[in-house]
Amino acid sequence: MKAKSLVLATLLLLPVGVFAAAPPCVPATLQDYVALGTAGCVFNGVTFANFSYTPGASGVPATAVKVQLFTNLGTPELKFLGMWKAKPGAALAVGVNYTADFPGELVNAHKTQLGLLLGPVGINGQNGSASVDEITNVGNLSVFFRRDHGVIRPRRMAFLNVPPPSPLREKISNKLSIAGGDLGTTLTYFFNTFNTHPTF
Repeated sequence: MKAKSLVLATLLLLPVGVFAAAPPCVPATLQDYVALGTAGCVFNGVTFANFSYTPGASGVPATAVKVQLFTNLGTPELKFLGMWKAKPGAALAVGVNYTADFPGELVNAHKTQLGLLLGPVGINGQNGSASVDEITNVGNLSVFFRRDHGVIRPRRMAFLNVPPPSPLREKISNKLSIAGGDLGTTLTYFFNTFNTHPTF
């Protein structure tokens, strides 16, 4: 009897998250994802959790940033749509952070390819720029679109191959930098991709 009582008491002290599986990820606002906390959600076998957002001076709240989900041959892709705008002469710094947990069988058997893709950038004048730097515990990626006196310098895609065994949890930190230039700049969205079976 005492043993049963001890087991029951131990179970009652365990966090609820021990028993509850993370829900599936669905299209929602970034604020909804922040509210998931450490439990997060699961998309294509990968658990995404611990979301945080730093709007800086952008004026775009987490409730106005849309998180959309896509798959490309089984590759989880997260699209962050924020329409971040920098006024002429202004500079913005915005942060989108989270963790990605990969199942053990994927971590041990396959390399993982991280991808960063930049959506459309609207530069209204002769000068301005927008960049996203993805900082992770396995390496960094950077994409940008710049116009300097009418000369365009783009880099819209970047990839990083991580050989097995890659870390079980990858910390993802996206740093957005937007310079308004002479007539203002808008960054519409960016993608984070996680390919567990890359072909190159």
